[in-house]
Amino acid sequence: KLQIDVPRTIATVRKAGIKFWMITGDKAETALRIATSCNLHSPKQTLICLEPQREKEKFKRSMQSILADCEQNHSSRRTLLVSVYGFKQIFEHSDLKQLFLQISLLCECVVCCRVTPLQKAQIGDGGNDVNMIQEAHVGVGIEGREGQQAARAGL
Repeated sequence: KLQIDVPRTIATVRKAGIKFWMITGDKAETALRIATSCNLHSPKQTLICLEPQREKEKFKRSMQSILADCEQNHSSRRTLLVSVYGFKQIFEHSDLKQLFLQISLLCECVVCCRVTPLQKAQIGDGGNDVNMIQEAHVGVGIEGREGQQAARAGL
């Protein structure tokens, strides 16, 4: 269950042009429901599902096609959904990493699903958000039920 005013707050921040990334261990369907319930994703947005491929070149062509579609349609009303399996493939190759960056910059929201606890700890999750906040260009820690560690790191 979401804390009070989370959906309204996120909607307000999104109006300012701030983009969001949601990182979760949930499966894609659950992650998308959560993203919708807290106003990260809207049914009016285009959903882009980045599906990993067995062959790198096939995955690269798929990503190039997605990028071309995004560049032709100038709407930024998009959510990118990517699983941890796609991330593994992306971060093994610098050219895929660059394509992923270009695609993600053209989306309002990126939802990363099936991320393992270890991977979330490396990126940020609850008290572990401190490392992520300190590495980001802009770090925002919000005080909540989980404690104040992340909120203090955002200062």
